[in-house]
Parts: sequence; C-alpha cells; structure tokens
Amino acid sequence: FEKIDIFKNEAQIEKLFLLLDETIPGHKNIYESLIADGDSRFVVDTLHDRASKALIERYADDFTIPPEELELYLEYFVSGILSVYARWVKGGRAIPVERAAAVASQSVQRGVAPLRESRKV
Repeated sequence: FEKIDIFKNEAQIEKLFLLLDETIPGHKNIYESLIADGDSRFVVDTLHDRASKALIERYADDFTIPPEELELYLEYFVSGILSVYARWVKGGRAIPVERAAAVASQSVQRGVAPLRESRKV
C-alpha cells in the first residue's frame, strides 16, 4: 500500500489490487482456506489495520481536509478493496484477477454508478 499513489489514476488502484494478490502467496493457502471456510472477516481485518495505517501516514499532509475526514475516506477505500478481494477469492476466482482489480477500482472510485450505468431496467 505504501508503494502506490492511489490518487494518481484508476490504474494505480488496479495495480494495488494486483499487488495484494501477489503479496499474499507466502500465506495464500492459509488466507484462502480461511476465506473459503467463511472467515473472510479475519483476513480482511488482518490486512486492514496495516493498510489503513500505511495510507494515513503516507497521505496525512497531502490534503486540506481535516485528518479525521481523511481517515474516513481511507477507511472506505481500504475496506472496499479488501472486501472485493475476499469476495473474489471466496467465489473461486471466477473472473481473471485483472477484471476483479478493475471492479474493485471502479467500486471505490465511483460507488454504485457502474451498476446504475449497466442496469437493464
């Protein structure tokens, strides 16, 4: 999380998701086993604290909004990325990692707008 500028562009958020998938391999079997057993909260919480702290430290002086608000925005970002990752793994990695990364990126940047745009009704 410390190495990528998440505010530079959408590709950086996708890169972060891909890096997350590459970083876990040493513990991949443990994490995937926990997620498959329905304990994705443990995995998300374990990664969440480290990621949140790193982002807050990195961006603390980059914005004019109060630090308390920055923490809320970064909480939304970190939780979104990690939740999409856990759901993707729990779903058996049914789509390519690059597509999952794009979904995670679009979700944290645009919320439900992509869903509204693709709705059939």
